[in-house]
Amino acid sequence: MSVVQTVVHKAARANMRLGLYTPRIREFCFVLGAMKSGTTTLYRYLVQHPQIAPNQFQKEPEFFSTATAPQDLRPYLRQWLPRPYGRQIALEASTGYTKRPAFPDVAARLAALPGRKHLVYIMRNPIDRIESHLAHNFAAREQVMPASGDWPALDHALAVSSYAMQLDAYRAALPDCPVKLLSFDQLRRDPAGMLATVCVHLDLDPGFAFTPLAPQNTRATRADVQAFRLTQAQRDDIATRLRPDMIRLRDDYGCDIAQWGFS
Repeated sequence: MSVVQTVVHKAARANMRLGLYTPRIREFCFVLGAMKSGTTTLYRYLVQHPQIAPNQFQKEPEFFSTATAPQDLRPYLRQWLPRPYGRQIALEASTGYTKRPAFPDVAARLAALPGRKHLVYIMRNPIDRIESHLAHNFAAREQVMPASGDWPALDHALAVSSYAMQLDAYRAALPDCPVKLLSFDQLRRDPAGMLATVCVHLDLDPGFAFTPLAPQNTRATRADVQAFRLTQAQRDDIATRLRPDMIRLRDDYGCDIAQWGFS
């Protein structure tokens, strides 16, 4: 028995002593995706399904995107108390799970988690995503907006938008767990169609009628945020730097990159 499995069994015994026993979680679904790619909206849709169990505390627990590997799974599993019943899938959507190289070991940590894993990865036009990502950081005072004509720091945002590089870790750690690739644009244009495909991927009833939702985490209207836009020169440079990753995303993962202007 592995260390992780031992922790799970100990947690179950502790719950029985406390009168909190419910069946152990047998399935997890991880909504992967960078910030500003629609993860919040997708999460809020999926938790409407009766076979999906929402995290009781937060959509983004970020439990596995830490500097050191967690040694105790009990705090994580307690986030679904009462535990999922019948055939219910525990759902979370931590954007830190696709932030290599800042958090390089997430996929391996998920692979060690007992139970069946499902992965869905929602992606947005990578250049638009970077622009929105930076605007968010400037509004939150997490980055200082550059002076007119200066370039913002791009390394982290570029890495997060390197979708093939992010997917490589999951293919290596979870080779038998296919990742369903999703489009931010389709989520906005045809949420019902996208959700039906996700339900098929999760072996859930694709005929469930989801309640329409308003867009989540839309850009603020503050003047300084609205004023930030990547210049055309910056967009062209970012496209050049991302193109090798986009080509691999098309060739290795079957993603339609033409939707974002890459070929």
